[in-house]
Amino acid sequence: MGKTILVVEDDSQVRRLYAKVLGEEGYHLTLAEGAADGCALLASGSYDLVITDFQLGDGTGAAVMEAARGIKTILITGSVQRDELEALALRYGLAACFEKPFLLHELLSKIREAIG
Repeated sequence: MGKTILVVEDDSQVRRLYAKVLGEEGYHLTLAEGAADGCALLASGSYDLVITDFQLGDGTGAAVMEAARGIKTILITGSVQRDELEALALRYGLAACFEKPFLLHELLSKIREAIG
């Protein structure tokens, strides 16, 4: 059975891209449009990995990362300074951090490293 990934991303085009690419890799996906949706799904579901953007329309990925404690998490951002990104990685024990733009094969590599 494939691993289950929660993707929290407010950009619908990016969500569709994740759904296509990760679905083709055999992962089962749940897609959330924002922080509130992501946190609610985390409270009611079970996930092997969380991928969250930092800047979300209804808040930040910090709320998602807090709700995902104990679950391997990958943070994606285009708006966080390098030192703050490193602090977030340490605080939440992130599996990986990516600054936009990034290469999809690098994300896939980190996902495989984190959950197989």
